Order: sequence, then structure tokens, then C-alpha cells
Amino acid sequence: MDKISFKDSILEKSNIGLWAIEMKPGQTPRMYTNESMNILLGISADLSPEETYELWWKNIHPDYYDSVTSSVEKTISGEHAEVLYPWFHPTRGMIFIRGGGIRDDSHTDSIFLQGIHQDVTKIYKYQKDELTGLYTKDVFYKRVEEILANNPDTEYRILYSDIDNFKSINEKYGVEASDGLLQYLAHAIKKVMPDNYILGGRMG
Repeated sequence: MDKISFKDSILEKSNIGLWAIEMKPGQTPRMYTNESMNILLGISADLSPEETYELWWKNIHPDYYDSVTSSVEKTISGEHAEVLYPWFHPTRGMIFIRGGGIRDDSHTDSIFLQGIHQDVTKIYKYQKDELTGLYTKDVFYKRVEEILANNPDTEYRILYSDIDNFKSINEKYGVEASDGLLQYLAHAIKKVMPDNYILGGRMG
């Protein structure tokens, strides 16, 4: 099996891609994708199914390997499973993907899964503070809880920064200058963060 035919129409406009993964003992899993999925991930249609699978897996944020693996294992066992994870896009940087699938039991010589992936990055952007581009307080706490729950054995570092007497800065220099200061600090924090930086939030 070298190619799978998918119909691409409204899928592209919905940021939805279709995929199929074939697993055989002792072989690298093979991942087949439609055009919308290639566009979503920014990958070339010229890659082999094995190369596509390896690239997809490699670009998952490492802190979410366990979550994605658990979702795949549940799908293999016949359970319904969905997963949300960050993925490193080659030109757009980190995007957020929600995916789910089913097992096709008609394939008796291999494990064959089919499903969809949707780019939900824009939805996440709506959950961000308009001024700084950081997550709002409630969304930040929710995301931290998800990350810690999915990676109980991983250690994380948290940077917390506060501005004393910020109200006095507002009163002395005005709202526009104060907003500019917050934007500058948010940009500075994101700029100095390491490559495995996950997320930041504005607490107030």
C-alpha cells in the first residue's frame, strides 16, 4: 500500500487533515496523509510513509509523548481517544493539534488506524491576553495542570515576575506607557526562554 486517496474540500478550510497509520511487527510505522494534513503539518507529499511518521513523531513536543502514546494505545485497543498536543511546525513554530482516531479491524495482517487532526492554534490564541500575547490566568492554570498530570516524573522550572507599585506607574506615566512596559516585559521573557519553553501567562 503506497497511497491512500482522500477527498479534500471543506477539510482544508476547517484546518482538518486525515491520516492513517499502519503498524507491523519489526517495521517502522507507516503514516499516510491527505493533502490537507500535509498542509496542516507543513510537510512534503514526497516523503515516504515511514519518513512521514518519523517526522510527525519527532516534532511532537517531548512533554506530550506520553499523552500521544496513551491515545494511540487506547485507539489500538478499540477505545475512543482524543489528544491535544503542541507540534513544532517547520515554518510557523509551535502549533496546537487536536486529534483522534479509530482502529480499522478489516486489516488482519497489521494494526491499522485512521483518524483526523485539526489545527486549533487559533482557538488557543483567543485564550490569550490581547496586550501581552501570554495566556490568561485561568487558561494558564488549566494548561499547567494538564502538563503536570501528563508528565508526573518530569521536573519543570517556573519563572514568576511581579512589578511592585504598578498602579503608581499608571498614574505617573499613563495607561499607554504602562501597557508598553507590560508588552516589553512579555516580549523579553519569551525572548530569553530556552527552546523547550512551553507557555507563559499573565496573572493579572
